[in-house]
Amino acid sequence: MTEQELIGIIVLVHPQTCDDSHMRIGEIGTIIFADIRKDDFLVQFDDNSKAFYRANALIIPKSADRIYDYAIKHEANISYNFRQVLADYACHIEYYGAEAQKGALKLVLTNKDLKDFFTDSLEGILETKPIYNIGR
Repeated sequence: MTEQELIGIIVLVHPQTCDDSHMRIGEIGTIIFADIRKDDFLVQFDDNSKAFYRANALIIPKSADRIYDYAIKHEANISYNFRQVLADYACHIEYYGAEAQKGALKLVLTNKDLKDFFTDSLEGILETKPIYNIGR
């Protein structure tokens, strides 16, 4: 993902983050600035306040495709009915976009068992790796 692709993405401040001096744990916002190289992401919340976070403190909703993929990869461990719920929800996300994504993040806050089905860590998506200058 590029920095431009990150702008406008809905995020959740990880409910178990240890370092939140902005007191926004468990709140939903939107990325308005991203610097992947410095691991800085500026998030704007509904009250128009803004705060910088690192990728490991942010959770993003999965796209509909990623929800389908996750359900298929784990179909042996989940019931047929739950697979149907996931498919319906993925369809909902596809058609209703940002509002449905916010709904997915709210579901994760109330039911932690849904976290793996509906969200990814921003850090995991970016596969953030330290940048080293190697040479002699």
